[in-house]
Amino acid sequence: MEQSKSKVYLIIISLLLIINIALVWFFVIDKRGRPDDGRLRIIEMLKKEVGFDEAQMKQAMEMKKRHLEKIKPYFDEVRKAKESFYVLLQNPQVNDSVRKAAAAVIGQKQEALDMAIFTNFNEIRQLCKPDQLIKFDSSMQQVVKRMIAYPRRGKSYDDEHKK
Repeated sequence: MEQSKSKVYLIIISLLLIINIALVWFFVIDKRGRPDDGRLRIIEMLKKEVGFDEAQMKQAMEMKKRHLEKIKPYFDEVRKAKESFYVLLQNPQVNDSVRKAAAAVIGQKQEALDMAIFTNFNEIRQLCKPDQLIKFDSSMQQVVKRMIAYPRRGKSYDDEHKK
């Protein structure tokens, strides 16, 4: 009886150890194939689909780094504007002009963000050689479609709303 309990405990401990090793491997060691929130996909696309050479890739990576530093405040401003807008829900007596003004602020902040992103994409496009422009334009349209798509976790808006 005592020996069978020991075997069960040994099996359970072994399984837990294997699961822990697998989790450490997945989350810490094996970083292949995991996109950087979409940011690396654009850089990879420039190399694989557009055909950027090493010099172009280096410039694109530097531009990406500067761009991310530049747009972080824009994202913060959009978030704060939305928080200010939705806090108005706490006051059921808030009038329409206040709601519209708060919504307009969101629009202004979002416009500034989109203009910064557009400018960045245009600057990256300027790195293209003439024979790369068609590939870049085509690939960027796919990037933009993914970027502006309905937020989802594995399913598209259409998949979730089919009847």
